[in-house]
Amino acid sequence: MAIWQFMDYISPQGRNVIDDWYTGLLTQEQSDFKALLRILAKTRQWPRGAFKLLGRPYPGLGELRFESQKRAHRVIGCFGPGPWQFTMLIGCFHKQRVYTPANALDTAMQRKRLLARREGSVRERKISMG
Repeated sequence: MAIWQFMDYISPQGRNVIDDWYTGLLTQEQSDFKALLRILAKTRQWPRGAFKLLGRPYPGLGELRFESQKRAHRVIGCFGPGPWQFTMLIGCFHKQRVYTPANALDTAMQRKRLLARREGSVRERKISMG
């Protein structure tokens, strides 16, 4: 039974930016991402290695973290809009202190602000628990 729901950010133009990122991943990366979401959906308190709050200068943002195909993947998002929901704002890669795309954190912050102004929306990402 899932505790958490994961929401995809939908741009004001109607694009599901998480689907766009996801479809660009290799099959193994997609599988590892789905496995992470399955684990986190059932976990009340997320483990430190799988999630990290970013803090200043990105208040309210956190990153889901997983390794696949020798690359560190990050999905930047925020809690809400409802209880036990996490909205995924952008998918990216991370190496040392560098994010790819380079503006991933600023983009996520901008999308969070758009949601607050109701200029973007969210859609639930279906997770097969099997």
